[in-house]
Amino acid sequence: MDYGLFMDPGINTAAQNFSAPLTSFFVSWLFLDTMPWYFIVISVITLGLHPQYGVRLITLFGINDGVNEALKLAFHMPRPYWVSASVTVYTAHSSFGFPSGAAMYGMVLYGYIATVIRRYWAYILCGILLLLACLARIFAGIHFLLDII
Repeated sequence: MDYGLFMDPGINTAAQNFSAPLTSFFVSWLFLDTMPWYFIVISVITLGLHPQYGVRLITLFGINDGVNEALKLAFHMPRPYWVSASVTVYTAHSSFGFPSGAAMYGMVLYGYIATVIRRYWAYILCGILLLLACLARIFAGIHFLLDII
């Protein structure tokens, strides 16, 4: 099955070589897909807003984690740095690439926050954070475009 540009490691290479400061900027946002970041956000929601919101978010995270791992095992899709030596890897992962956990966790986290707050600024902020997390994965050579879409 040919995915064309969606699984072209040249996109990752082109993004990384376009501008070193731009690559550094996006790679610096990789923390948006780390357990400490999720723990801080969920703790703030649970302790700062309402425990019920935190419990719902933790439940959604658990379901999301199971679905993500099942899909990764079902599709067995490679990561860009597994396919091409021209892709610089900024952080290595041993699991398969598709679907992107960062994109899935981001949709759950930021989507839930935006729907709970229900303000235009929350939608914009959550959308920007999700976009930064996804672009960071492409610039870091961790995911193909298909993985995050």
